[in-house]
Amino acid sequence: MRTIITIMTVISVLSATQICAAEWDIIHAGKLLAVPGENVAELQSIILKNGKVVDVKQGYIEADTLETGENDTVDIHDLTDKFVLPGFIDGHVHLTLFFQPNERINWVNMSD
Repeated sequence: MRTIITIMTVISVLSATQICAAEWDIIHAGKLLAVPGENVAELQSIILKNGKVVDVKQGYIEADTLETGENDTVDIHDLTDKFVLPGFIDGHVHLTLFFQPNERINWVNMSD
């Protein structure tokens, strides 16, 4: 019985350790429009922790500059040649593409 309790305790501790590990992402942005109406910033690093932006820093920072936990992971995404718009959703649609009720189904049938 003690062996089972010990094993369960070890599994619980290991599971908790995995749950507490953070996932970090660093996006190296060539040009960044972080705040609409402000000037475009160049050579920026966007830092995300568990999918949420926590900081934006001038220059391209490396993973070892973050204060991460022992089990945390850090991924670096190279967008140095891109224009980055965080949160931008392309709402580009063609509302007038389907002129008749059956036109949409015709497009679906032709879209193999």
